[in-house]
Amino acid sequence: MNENLYEIDPNKFETEIFCTFQNARSLKTYIYKPKNWSALNSQKTIIFFHGGGFKIGSPERFYPQALHFACKGYIVFVPEYRIESKDGTGAFEATKDAHYFFEWVIQNSSKFKINQKRIILG
Repeated sequence: MNENLYEIDPNKFETEIFCTFQNARSLKTYIYKPKNWSALNSQKTIIFFHGGGFKIGSPERFYPQALHFACKGYIVFVPEYRIESKDGTGAFEATKDAHYFFEWVIQNSSKFKINQKRIILG
């Protein structure tokens, strides 16, 4: 496999809003795609949820890993979720956001050329 086929700009990613709450911030995901994404039919997919005990943290924590796997041919999503330090929320809301995000990925699987049976969560 030609490794150059998967090189991507480390500062280039897409963002999309996947959930909007009334009286709260909208949640977005950062999307890293392999260079030849448009030529592929059925993407291997990784979703990285950052840690922080539902109190702190941000998607930026997983940008290096997202870039690494996008360079290996995966489409990688790094979503936001509500946390205590930013939103005054806890584990219940964060878990709910993860469910919202996974549903959003499944609903948009054709748009992103995702194979629903090949999704890795981390």
